[in-house]
Amino acid sequence: MKRIGTFLILLLVALLGLHAAQAQTCAAPTNIQVGSVTILPGTPTTASTASAVVSFTPSASALSYTVRYFWIGDSTAAGIMSVNTTTSPVTLTGLRTGQGGFYRVSVVSNCAGGLTTSSPWVGLNTNSFGPCAAPTNVVASPAGSGVISLSFTPAAGVPSYTVQYYPASDSTQVLTLTTTGSPVLIGTGALPGTRYIIRITANCGGGTTSPSVTVSGTSGGTPICNAPSGFYVASTNATTASVYFNANSNAQAYIIRYAPLGANPNQGTSLTVSSGPVLLTGLTPNTGYTVTIQAICTTVSASTTLSTTFTTPVTSATCGAATNITITAASDSSATVSFTPGAGNTSFQVVYFVASDSVRTMRVQNATSSPVTLRRLLPGQTYIIRVISICGTATSTLFTSGAPITYAFRGALANRTALGAGVLNVFPNPARHAASLVVPAVAGVAQAKITLLNAIGQQVRTQTVPLTPASETRTQLDLTGVVPGLYTLRVVAGGQVASQRLAVE
Repeated sequence: MKRIGTFLILLLVALLGLHAAQAQTCAAPTNIQVGSVTILPGTPTTASTASAVVSFTPSASALSYTVRYFWIGDSTAAGIMSVNTTTSPVTLTGLRTGQGGFYRVSVVSNCAGGLTTSSPWVGLNTNSFGPCAAPTNVVASPAGSGVISLSFTPAAGVPSYTVQYYPASDSTQVLTLTTTGSPVLIGTGALPGTRYIIRITANCGGGTTSPSVTVSGTSGGTPICNAPSGFYVASTNATTASVYFNANSNAQAYIIRYAPLGANPNQGTSLTVSSGPVLLTGLTPNTGYTVTIQAICTTVSASTTLSTTFTTPVTSATCGAATNITITAASDSSATVSFTPGAGNTSFQVVYFVASDSVRTMRVQNATSSPVTLRRLLPGQTYIIRVISICGTATSTLFTSGAPITYAFRGALANRTALGAGVLNVFPNPARHAASLVVPAVAGVAQAKITLLNAIGQQVRTQTVPLTPASETRTQLDLTGVVPGLYTLRVVAGGQVASQRLAVE
């Protein structure tokens, strides 16, 4: 009996020991992954460093974790660094870059009773950049008058995002901003109650970027009803005249009123039209008139009223329109307009302006013959050009304007845009707050120097960017505080130089 009792006691002790051993099991984390490498620029006295994100699947038995890592050139106990954490992922900072930027990383489970278990070591190359993940769940919502709130789910390890936006009706008016998180308010340059197309791109390590995500959103507030641009009136003969203007994308109709000088146009003749030009008939020869125009956008929204005057000639005579109008770039900021004069023409007026901004860019060039040189043109812009024929003099003057000519001015630029295996690209152009650059890869070259020069060759902006070895690099040039004008953007990569003209508004 005594032996049986001793056996039972020993069996009970063994079972309790087995239970304690099972309770103190410590499992290592799994699925150790290292990525999202980001280069952090240095200073004139400090080298560049890198950061990387370590992610893993937690262990059910761990209370905390220690992420251990060492540079392969120093695997001694003193060279092993560590970061304590309770969750995944973890960002490692201060890593080496350049040749030999190789590390080993392991994650240790810290369990109850002081038990620890380490995962296998995995490799990390700070010169290797994985795919740059795009943001998800991108939503644009109105947030106050002229403001859009853009929210999104950031991707792990992405340091910043570039947001580009422009009115749905005008893709040439692109604005850009940079953000580090969500949400971001889009308000600079935005119009109230206007639908915008918005693109967001993640900026990752080594100059890599993600595919862009495009959404649309409408800013808050009541839409602004803009007055029509390019408004002027020209007599066609003693009893008729033509009203010219450019339609607005948000206007439903236009009201044109006219009356003899001295009379109130609101009490004269009124016409409601949807586009121009508009012919005024039944006019009195040798008489001055006042003409007004107003855009109607909604039942409660109308533009300011524009007004102009003109005088009909004494007699009705023929004044032929200029024909065979051609435009040719003459330099990086000028073009030549050639045409065949019409019947009875004594002189000419060439009216030209940027299609999207006639208020600030409209100019008139007087001439007595063809050709006519247009100056101070902005490269990359689309111009509306009209050649107005003038016949007679003094009170017998007649005006005849043919159909408008649309001309996309690219300029006769002598700059070299080829670089590496591609072409240097800058957009938007003209730019306001910032310009985006696409720099091709240059074999064997790790970085490029970007310099913005003014008209007399002075440096206005300069920055250095790392180049992606096998593909193009996208970067931003801040234009805050840059005086409007025409500049030269020069990129030097190794022994190669490329440049483009950049107009800053």
